[in-house]
Amino acid sequence: MWTLFFKLAGALVIVACGWLAGSGGASSLRTKRMFYEDMIELCELLQNNVAYQRDPLPVFFARETQGRQFSVLRFDTRGLEEFASWRTRFLSDTLARLSLSPHEQSVFHEFFLGLGNGSAQEECGRLHYYGALFASAQEEARKKERECARLYRSLGVCAGLTAAILLF
Repeated sequence: MWTLFFKLAGALVIVACGWLAGSGGASSLRTKRMFYEDMIELCELLQNNVAYQRDPLPVFFARETQGRQFSVLRFDTRGLEEFASWRTRFLSDTLARLSLSPHEQSVFHEFFLGLGNGSAQEECGRLHYYGALFASAQEEARKKERECARLYRSLGVCAGLTAAILLF
């Protein structure tokens, strides 16, 4: 009697672990979509800054990121006086938390390392380009999330069931 109970409990735990593994994959898809949403919003804020306010980048990041809540991006405004080192630290911290492909990482690097390196007109054009690039990547991430999130969870449950059957 107890043996059957523990076998069933073990099988349920294995199935739950499979579901959690699938949910982890689905969560990474959601995080990537939210990252692109944050980047689109940041591009819009930067475009408004360049077009209207023209604050230096350290002032912009200190002001705009204080009250604004981004989904994935985290801006630690300590050390903004040394903007180049702050930017390097921000890039490494953000890339460590996200699972981006090498191409996505290089685009992210190019975006942040190129900030403030041109005239206002060039900067607006560059921000518009990256905003469109991030919007298309966000749409692709949304499509992949819609298609694959449920599949990942189902495959996780199936893998858990298969493991439970093979073990018992």
